[in-house]
Amino acid sequence: MLAGRAELQQQKRDEVKALLQQKRQQMQHIQEELEEKLRPQHAAAVAAYSAAQQQHAQLQQQQQQLQQRSSLSGVSAAARQAAIKERLRETEQQQKAEAAQDRHNKRKVQELREEAEAAEKKAAAAAAAAAAAAATMEAATRDIAKLKAPLEEVVEQLRQQQAALSTLLQQRSAFRFRS
Repeated sequence: MLAGRAELQQQKRDEVKALLQQKRQQMQHIQEELEEKLRPQHAAAVAAYSAAQQQHAQLQQQQQQLQQRSSLSGVSAAARQAAIKERLRETEQQQKAEAAQDRHNKRKVQELREEAEAAEKKAAAAAAAAAAAAATMEAATRDIAKLKAPLEEVVEQLRQQQAALSTLLQQRSAFRFRS
C-alpha cells in the first residue's frame, strides 16, 4: 500500500515537473513572441518620435523665421505661421499617441513577466510540496522496513504456537474419542 502511495507521489512529482517545464517553455515562448511583436513597434515608435522631434525643431525654427519675416510680409506670414502651428500641434499629438502606445506595450510586457514569475513560483511550490511528500514517504518506507523483520519473527512465532496448539487440540480430540 505504501509502495503504491510512493509510486503515486512519484507520478505526481513527475507530472508537476513536466507541467513546470511545459509552463516555463510556454512562458519563454510567449515572452519571445511578445518581444518579437513589440520590437518592430518599439523601433518604429522610437524612430517616429525622433523624426517628430526633428520635425518639431524644424517647425519651431520655421516659426521663428516666420515671426521675424512677419513684420515685413504681414498677412501671408500670419497664415504661414498658423499653418506651422497647426502642423506643430498635429506633430505633438502624434508624439503623445506614440508615447502612450509605447507605455502600453511596456505595461503589457511587465504584466506577462509578472504572470511568468507567478507561474514559476507556483510550480516551485508544487515541486517543494512533492519533494516534501517524497521525503515523508521515504521516511515511512524506512520505518516500515525497520519494523518488517521483527514483525516477521513475531508472525513466525505465532504460526509455530498455532501449529503447536493445533497439534495439542488434535491430540486432545483423539484422546477424548478413545475414551
